[in-house]
Amino acid sequence: MAFGTLPEIARDTSARMKKTLFAVMVLGGCATVSSGGFKVNKSDADEAFQAVRSRASFELHCPAEKIDVTVLDVEHNALASDSVRQIGASGCDQRAVYVRTTIGGWVMNGGEAEKKPER
Repeated sequence: MAFGTLPEIARDTSARMKKTLFAVMVLGGCATVSSGGFKVNKSDADEAFQAVRSRASFELHCPAEKIDVTVLDVEHNALASDSVRQIGASGCDQRAVYVRTTIGGWVMNGGEAEKKPER
């Protein structure tokens, strides 16, 4: 087995890393969805919206199907789609902001929902 020079090994490793990264991005489900002016990973957003709807339904005393959600803030990721960090939930004349915790759950920011302003 012949070993190449250090520049040859580095070039070969770099090429393999680029191919691997490309494969991960293509096969890893890079589907995105737009919400609140942000483009985020679709599976991340779907999971986050479901979790927030469920929690907001309980905390706002409102059926989950009546709760609208929108992305308010994201965590930027240079290699993939941005991840949802904050979600606004509104329903039954109330609204609240939910923040992703460091362990992946969602909590209401501020601890209390507010009534929607009259228009």
